[in-house]
Amino acid sequence: MIPAMPFAILGLVVLGGPTEAPIPEPPAIAEFKRRDLDNDGMLSREEYVKPSLGSQWEQPAQQESVLYDLDGDGMLSPVEFGRTPAGSADAATMFDLLDANEDRVLDLQEFANRHPPGYEDAVKLEFAHFDADGSGQVDREEFLTRGKVVAGEFVKQFSGRDEDGDGRISREEYVRPNIGTQWEAAAKQEAVFYDLDADGFLTAAEYALTPPATSSRAMRFALADRNQNGSLDRTELLNVHADVDVPVVGAWFLRYDRNGDRAISAAEWNREGWESDPVFDPVVAQVEKGVAAFREFLVEFDQDRDGKLDVRQWPAERIKATLPNLADIPPSAWDRDGNGEVTEEEARSLLEVAWGVRRLSGEFYRRPTGQVLNWDHIRKLDKNSDGHLSREEFIESHEAGREQDIEIFEQIDANGDGTATFAELTAAHHFVYDALLVFSLYDSNADGLIDQTELDANPREWEKRLTPFLIAAFDEDGDGRMDLREFRLTPLVNPYADWYSLRPDVNYDGRLSWQEFYNQQSPEMIALYREFFRRFDLDDDGSLAPNEFEFRIDLEKVADEIAFAVQDRDGNGQITFDEIFNDPKPQGQDAKQAEAYQLRLIRAEESFLAGDADGDSALSLTEYRDARSSPTAAAMLGPTTAMSSESDEGMSWPIMGFLAVDALVLIGFGFWFLRGSRSKP
Repeated sequence: MIPAMPFAILGLVVLGGPTEAPIPEPPAIAEFKRRDLDNDGMLSREEYVKPSLGSQWEQPAQQESVLYDLDGDGMLSPVEFGRTPAGSADAATMFDLLDANEDRVLDLQEFANRHPPGYEDAVKLEFAHFDADGSGQVDREEFLTRGKVVAGEFVKQFSGRDEDGDGRISREEYVRPNIGTQWEAAAKQEAVFYDLDADGFLTAAEYALTPPATSSRAMRFALADRNQNGSLDRTELLNVHADVDVPVVGAWFLRYDRNGDRAISAAEWNREGWESDPVFDPVVAQVEKGVAAFREFLVEFDQDRDGKLDVRQWPAERIKATLPNLADIPPSAWDRDGNGEVTEEEARSLLEVAWGVRRLSGEFYRRPTGQVLNWDHIRKLDKNSDGHLSREEFIESHEAGREQDIEIFEQIDANGDGTATFAELTAAHHFVYDALLVFSLYDSNADGLIDQTELDANPREWEKRLTPFLIAAFDEDGDGRMDLREFRLTPLVNPYADWYSLRPDVNYDGRLSWQEFYNQQSPEMIALYREFFRRFDLDDDGSLAPNEFEFRIDLEKVADEIAFAVQDRDGNGQITFDEIFNDPKPQGQDAKQAEAYQLRLIRAEESFLAGDADGDSALSLTEYRDARSSPTAAAMLGPTTAMSSESDEGMSWPIMGFLAVDALVLIGFGFWFLRGSRSKP
């Protein structure tokens, strides 16, 4: 017998409660009962065909009795009958027929009764489409609404191409509908490209990716979830986007993963507008922390309760204790309108400027979606420092080549007036740094963390000065790696500040003080610079040593002990020739450069041997001091240079700083990185 309960409750489910009048039976159920002559709850093929005997519909009915017998048992169940032309069950009726345990939701097994055996992959994709909330079950509302689009059409398409009914589409089956048409060649390429496991067949999951497939986002989720654990890792996401660059997919993964658990749930996947959703920004979080502190100041110090702080009674000590990165900012800088009082709105504006979220003039450096303006690069192109780029400035200083530079500038200069304003520069993608993409570029093993090996693997030329110092300074949990939040606090992905030009040791003490480190005009970015200075200062002594941050030292002017410590890279109390000479060997075929390099090498070796009094192939501090004061040794060495510059021609940097005149040595962990000529992205 047909279970009575689903039919009895159908009216309650649809109409929302009991009614006094009898609820008519759904037409599909009534017709099933009329045909079920022996009342066994199943229709034999004879019972299905009997109403059509002797009519023009008899032969079609015979065919239907076989076609819709999905499990091939010679009988039609209520579900199978509901799919026939005679049954034509509406969605509500079909839901009740499928809900075998009458719990008002469908699990995958119940849902699968809609389709014949052999289409498990297709059924999973269809189920995922119906399961809008990713709960692993399909409720009545989802079944009635989601079933109107995509899913049924997808299964129909898939089974239509699967001519032999083996539950997969061969390359021949995929191409066949396009044979003899202009699409044949493209179809052949697609049959190979979307065969992700290269087994010569397209599963339902693989077919869902193809251009002709009518598939939903939910279906694609089911496709990607190969281990069927209800979430996607980055490798599974890559399988869905086989035609997209790996780092780009990595950045997408980070945007999908709203809760940061390094997995994409069905709810995160199905979220509309994920591309433009804000992502957590640790720099902006510092602004919000400051605003919250200011509100506490108002409670504590706003005596007349007017929502303002009087600059004459400024809580400097409380600010220093609570917001130490802002301790150097005078009250007048907080008072944006100069009326002697500071509102919460003014405090927020000051905090955003101090943390580098926006300029003093109000324009934003950062986007909520994770992009940051590469203002430092723009500043270097802006020769007259007016905050804009003229056509001439851009073409003269940009390094893509004149014709391409002209084309790029025309794209940036939206109104075509020959000047790229800050707004136009911000809107264009050419000067935008995507922090999530940069993270994915470094995170080569896709574990959501960046270690020193990954930092060292392939840094761009302008990043080499920073990468040796980042883990020590920004790894907050001490695991030797940086997650996305830690990474986004580094200078590497905050290029609107000047991190790439070497700061000089002005007082020749071999250390970099805060005054030497901060090269902006207060209050611009002062909190951001303070944060970085504090982090790089590993020994917390209030200054940066060469092994904490790279800066420029004039070795001729510093004390012998400082110069020796700088050159002694391994800190063993001796300087070898390799430590003191690391002039990069020319890589090209330029004979003049090669000859000049050999000459520098010979002179350096001669000078080193002259200073090595005891002949142990190393210089002690005493030998080093004597060599520095020896006119003979200095004359033997002579000026030595290496090519490095911000222009194509290059500029000279003396190498052997301990003897050469006016030697400027670039240091960082005791070794030098010479600046390359590539432009920043």
